Amino acid sequence: MKKGLILMTVVPVCSLLFGLNAMFAQEGQADHDKLFNDKCSQCHSLKRVEKRRMSAQDWEKTVQSMKKKKKSNITDEDAKVIVTYLAGRYGK
Repeated sequence: MKKGLILMTVVPVCSLLFGLNAMFAQEGQADHDKLFNDKCSQCHSLKRVEKRRMSAQDWEKTVQSMKKKKKSNITDEDAKVIVTYLAGRYGK
């Protein structure tokens, strides 16, 4: 009886937590996608970026290079997020 009660409590709670985690992950991904779109499209087409497949190190070099350009307005924090996004989405 106690095992059934525990399962009836634990399973819904775990399901709720898993659902919330997935929801927040999607929101975070949307934020990263928006940051990438906002910052990188200021200077060039996003198709140019989407065609590339590079390692995280190569993306880091590229983003740092772009960050130095006046028009980019990319902060250190933006650069970290963009590199992580690019490496995950367009990595080798």
